Amino acid sequence: MIAEIARRAAEASPVWGAQATPTAGALGELGTRVSPAYALGLETIREGYLVHHGAGRAFSPATSEQAILLGDYLYAAGLVEICRSGSIEAVRVLARLIADVSDDRARGLADDPARWASVVEDLA
Repeated sequence: MIAEIARRAAEASPVWGAQATPTAGALGELGTRVSPAYALGLETIREGYLVHHGAGRAFSPATSEQAILLGDYLYAAGLVEICRSGSIEAVRVLARLIADVSDDRARGLADDPARWASVVEDLA
């Protein structure tokens, strides 16, 4: 699944493709625990979050500016993937998650695994 995220980003931009460093065979930590309709979108959003904060699984941006731009692209691409499921509720849940985790980080708070676990539960 992680390689698919990198492949799609590389198709969208050669800049993102140049920063791709996917781990072979990586499935992702959350996507395997939700409905298949949401798996790729959730993992893409998770990757956006991780890239924003310097620990991507599929990308290693060269600068902090590239990390922010790539992370934003991944958030948007993940939401587009979730939209394909046809579930407005899933879009709402994930948009809220993005807002909440971004706010936490802006206020200097660490990642809250309970937020992610709650979303996994909602999307299972």
